[in-house]
Amino acid sequence: MYSKGVRSAPAKVTSKGQITIPQRVRERLKLRAGDRVIFRLPEQEGRAASMEPERGGVSVDVTKILDLVALGGALRPPRGRTGRSWTEVREAAWDEEVRRRA
Repeated sequence: MYSKGVRSAPAKVTSKGQITIPQRVRERLKLRAGDRVIFRLPEQEGRAASMEPERGGVSVDVTKILDLVALGGALRPPRGRTGRSWTEVREAAWDEEVRRRA
């Protein structure tokens, strides 16, 4: 199924409100068990309740929520500088907050 050059992957909602994310979507978003996602609806008044585009509904963006802790160490520090541990970063943030409030 294609719409405006965007590939879609239909899924069915169960009676309990559960949905299985299609395999090609899981692979594209690199989703694994335990990952969190956001379902984002466009804010358009007067749209049909159905989410099926062929019934006049709206499309939904699904976005993986990044785990910031997992990103630790993903970026290298600029040349001539060394990286800091999470403990050092956290302590510096607390020190800055204490100075700001003083």
